[in-house]
Amino acid sequence: QHVKSHEEYKAAIASNPKVAIMFHASWCGHCKKMLPTWTEAASTSSIPFLAVDCEEVLPREVMAGLGIQGFPTCVLMLNGQVVDTYGGDRTLGNILEWAI
Repeated sequence: QHVKSHEEYKAAIASNPKVAIMFHASWCGHCKKMLPTWTEAASTSSIPFLAVDCEEVLPREVMAGLGIQGFPTCVLMLNGQVVDTYGGDRTLGNILEWAI
């Protein structure tokens, strides 16, 4: 799910106890390569996979509070709190194994 607003981002986190989020930027080459895999993971997973374009959706203070220093940054949230940051290979199998 591509998040279109800060309000949509907050609502998705509030309504899902577990959510995987890819924070990205439209100008980032690594993000462009990973986004199709992230979208595929979203279509095969029981938990929500969100894609958030930080340039358009999140205020800088929210990004800083989440520890986002580069793109893409992928996190797993439980009850609105970041519990893990993804650092593995950017393959569908590895991403799904991490999130579930």
